[in-house]
Amino acid sequence: MRPRDPVIRAVLGQVERVEITIFDVSDRRVHTGTLSGAPTGVLNGEFYYDYVWTGRKPSGFYFAVIHGKKSDGAIVRARVKFAVVR
Repeated sequence: MRPRDPVIRAVLGQVERVEITIFDVSDRRVHTGTLSGAPTGVLNGEFYYDYVWTGRKPSGFYFAVIHGKKSDGAIVRARVKFAVVR
């Protein structure tokens, strides 16, 4: 991880897999990623997962749609907005 790479933290409870899709302000998909395995940690009694968006990315505003899949097949969703400033 480089110091300038954004970290997206998803508080989802315990899930088997996390899928992250990042969009720019024109609603164009610019990145997708997945996480699986153990959560990154616990925050206020809830499991969280940190996803580091590496690689080249221009300055701008973005939003991420996050889907967590639980072991029973249930889906947990979250959405976050963020900015990249160079």
